[in-house]
This record gives sequence, C-alpha cells and structure tokens, in this order.
Amino acid sequence: MKKIFPIFLFMWVALTAVAQQEQEVGLRLGISNYLGDLVPQNVDLSQSGLSVGLTYRRLFTAKLGLSASASLNKIKADERNYDDRLGRGAVMDINLIELAATGEWHPFGRNRFNDLGVLSRRLSPYLYLGLGVALGETKLEFTGDKTMVPESNRSSYFIMPFGGGLRYNISDIFTITADLGARPVFSDQLDGVSINGNSAANDWYLQGGFCLLYNLL
Repeated sequence: MKKIFPIFLFMWVALTAVAQQEQEVGLRLGISNYLGDLVPQNVDLSQSGLSVGLTYRRLFTAKLGLSASASLNKIKADERNYDDRLGRGAVMDINLIELAATGEWHPFGRNRFNDLGVLSRRLSPYLYLGLGVALGETKLEFTGDKTMVPESNRSSYFIMPFGGGLRYNISDIFTITADLGARPVFSDQLDGVSINGNSAANDWYLQGGFCLLYNLL
C-alpha cells in the first residue's frame, strides 16, 4: 500500500501539468449493495441501502480526468430472508464512509463546446479505477444461533474502486452522470463473519447511482 500511493500521487501531479479543461462539483445519490458471507453469491437488490455523497472532478482533456469523492453508504444484510440461513440468522448493518480518488478514461469524450461554441450533448461512456478507504463499524446480531459472536472489530478498509458510467451535458454548466462500480475491501471481516462463513473469499460492496455536476469554469 505504501508503494501504491506515491505512484498515484505522481499520476495526479503529472496530469495537473496538462492544460486544465474543466472542474466540476456535484451531489451523488444512489444505492450500495453488499457481497459476502451473509448473502447468496448472486446480487440481492432487496439488501440494498442508500448511498449519498459529494464529488469533485477535474477533466484535463476530453478523454482523461481525475475525481475525488466522499460518500456515506448503508451496507446491510439479513439472513432471515433466506430459508437455508435461518439457523444462524445473522443481521448486519454498517454506515460506511468512503473516501476515494479515481482516474477516469472517456474513450469517446469531447469538449463541452465545439469550435463554433455549440454545446455537445453527446452521451459519453467512461471507465474509472482508483484507491480509497472505507470507514465504519459493523453491527452484527445472530437471531438464530445466539451462541455465536462477531469475529471482527475492524473499522477501516483499503479499497480499490473500479467501474464505469455514462456522462451527458445537460446545459452549459450542468452535467449528469450515471455509474456502477465495485469495491473490494481486501478483507473477509467487513460483515463480522469469516471462520463461520467462507473464509477463503473476501467481502465486497457495490455502488451505483446518479450525480448532478456543476461546471466551475
């Protein structure tokens, strides 16, 4: 981890040396969803929680940018929803604070205005990859086998957000994006269950939603 952050910092400094195109700030609203020992392998949307946050983005060219974000994500799971899990009946809840910085690639990106000063309203896909931390204390209760106890007291996790999205310029100053991504936490302790679950597989959480951005320049 100590080797990764200097590389990321170098990338940030190198890109800031490029002529800046745009700066944006925005409000993000969406959902978060947990993948781990307390849910089946497939994504269960009924276990989704609310995700809200703030985003700052700098576009150095029409195709390359960096963003910094802070978000609050409700991560939850309830084994009482699954007949084969009633014996343990674990109920988990976390208010997870995510702080992250990501690099973005917009393969079909265009400047907001063309040479004639006309706004570009083209829908543009993008990919992102970054680094960050997730902070939060797990609340875990066993409603079935009450002799079991949580196995973790961790409250911080290193994450590597990655995913993709779509970007659309609404007006001269407003842009809307829709995105979906995954966050591996490189630990099997996010849900408080490891030995009594699948200790060979780490926990993840997903994040998806919409962001309304205001162009500062």
